[in-house]
Amino acid sequence: MVAVVRRFLRQRQQPKMTVRQFVCGVARLGGFLGRQGDGDPGVRTLWRGYQRLQDMVLGFHLHNSSTSGP
Repeated sequence: MVAVVRRFLRQRQQPKMTVRQFVCGVARLGGFLGRQGDGDPGVRTLWRGYQRLQDMVLGFHLHNSSTSGP
């Protein structure tokens, strides 16, 4: 899951991702813009982002399983 969020955020050079960065990444998947006056993401935004992340992870696994098969 972390690799998918990193790929979405285009963060390949940082060695580690903090929990806050991961949560903000999931929120961005749910539509959170993260502007200066926006505050923290809400529960609905996190839920939508989490659902979208689950779909992306499922697609990643399906893609990898179909390319490694016969």
